[in-house]
Formats: sequence, structure tokens, C-alpha cells
Amino acid sequence: MRLPAWMTRNLPLKLSSLGLAVMFWLVAEAEEPASRAVDVELALRPPPGRTIVRQPQQVTALLVGPRRELFKLTGSSVILSRMLPDSASDRVELDVEPSDIELPRGVSVHVQDITPRRLVVDLDSIYHRTVPVHATVYSSADSEVVTLSGVEVVPSSVRLAGPQQRIEQLDSVRTEPLFLDKLDRLDAAGDQVLRIDTTGLAGVRVRPEMVTIRLNLQPRTDRTIGAVPIQYSTALPDSLRLAQQSVAVTVHGEVPRVASFTADSIIVLLDGRPRGPGAVPLRVVAPPGITARIQPDSVELVPRTSQR
Repeated sequence: MRLPAWMTRNLPLKLSSLGLAVMFWLVAEAEEPASRAVDVELALRPPPGRTIVRQPQQVTALLVGPRRELFKLTGSSVILSRMLPDSASDRVELDVEPSDIELPRGVSVHVQDITPRRLVVDLDSIYHRTVPVHATVYSSADSEVVTLSGVEVVPSSVRLAGPQQRIEQLDSVRTEPLFLDKLDRLDAAGDQVLRIDTTGLAGVRVRPEMVTIRLNLQPRTDRTIGAVPIQYSTALPDSLRLAQQSVAVTVHGEVPRVASFTADSIIVLLDGRPRGPGAVPLRVVAPPGITARIQPDSVELVPRTSQR
């Protein structure tokens, strides 16, 4: 069967015209606005120490734009990324908006709607416990002027939240270290604000995270106590005697303690086993926190027949 002559006349030109018409139609069709519902990938991040146990089954976004742009979404992900608020509750409700949706780069469409608008997320249960706080304070040098006699922590306890098994292992927490320079006056160290040391507390939340450290400084002073008797653990040779039976001792410490000292508060001993006449060193024994020095620091052993 042969085609009529009018159909085959200028056939290449006719075919070109037809191809151009189809192409223009496809281009116009691609630019036509359209809409498409796509599943949203959820990227929800739980608070520190918590785990998501259930999140919404399906979230859908309605996208609007040119057909060719919507076609670019094939194989790409539309994402909703949110950090969940830190809450003591096991259930968190999130209100979301179309602006929360993250689209792939290079795709010129916009999110017209998102369904549902409120998401319910279940978190693992948390356990609460209140524990005391211990201050970690280091002083780099002893002071002749003041003594660090105590440390007060305000508040004295904090609240822990986290997995029950982990929380039950914690009886207390400590502050981060506080290093003090040499204390040379009563107002050398005021209140200090320190963080709770969270080393080893992974998955545990601490509230409050910071506490105030108040240092109790006591003034120090010197006091000389006279007539402190000299003691010795072994008997002296019968032929010898002490040239003096007591010495003066200067003590240094906190004012209230030093003020209450008597000769009975200090022990002065012969340091060694004397065997003959001569100077014998003395040793002083003072309570903890008190320093003491003897003047003189030795005593003469003399024959009993000697006159001094």
C-alpha cells in the first residue's frame, strides 16, 4: 500500500515539526506545577542519657513544585531532624511545621503541609536520686596566717537522673578540683562556683550542674607556753640528772585551739638514749594541725654531784 503523495511530500520537514511539537509539549508539561506526597525520614535525637523506645510510625509531607523538580526526589530522602527537649517525662510531644522539613540540595520545591502536625515520642524510663556533693579543694602551700578549716557546699546535694542500675551505684558526687594559691589573709578566697565532675557519669544527668563552694578560713597565731616538763621513756643513769626539768615551747595554729593550750597539751621527750654527760636533743609531740618548736632544742645531762 502506497501513501498518498501529499503525505510524503516534504516528509523530513513534517517529521521535524512533529518532534519539536512533542518536545515543546514535554517541556511545558515538566514546568507545570504539581504536588506529591512523600514519606518523611525521622532523625530525632534524644536528650543526653535517654533512649527513644517508640517514635511515630509514619510522617508524610506534601511537596509542591514543577514536575521536573518533583521527579528529582526519586531516590532521595526528605528528613525531619529535631533534638528532643530534656524532660523528666517518659513521653515527649513535638509540634512540627512544614519549615522543619529538610529537602535535598538542588531541588526547587516547597513543603505545603506535613501530617501529622504533632508527634508523640516515647523515651526510656529514668530513675531519680538525690545524693550529697563533696568539694575537691587543693591548697598549693601551707600558710602561716590562715588555715582552711572547712568547706561548705551550697547546695549540699544534687539530683541525679538516668538509668536505675547506674544511679543506684552512686552514693555521692564531687566537684571539679579547686586549686588554691597560698592563703595569706582571711579574705584570700571568696565563694567559688564549681561544676559537678561528670567524669564517669555517662548517661546520668545532674541538676544543678554547678554549686557554690564557701571556704571556712581560720586565723593562725603563735603562743609560747612555759614550763613544759621534759619526759623520757627510759630511766636516766643514776649518776646523771637533767640540768633543767622543763622548757618553753612555742606553738603555732588556729587561734581558738592555741588559746586553749596548756603545758599538758604538749609532750617534750628526750630524743635518744643518754649514756653520759652532755647535750641531749629534745623532741616535741604536738596534736595534728599544730606546729611546735622548743627553745632551747636540747638539754644538758650533768653529773648529780655537779652544781649548776
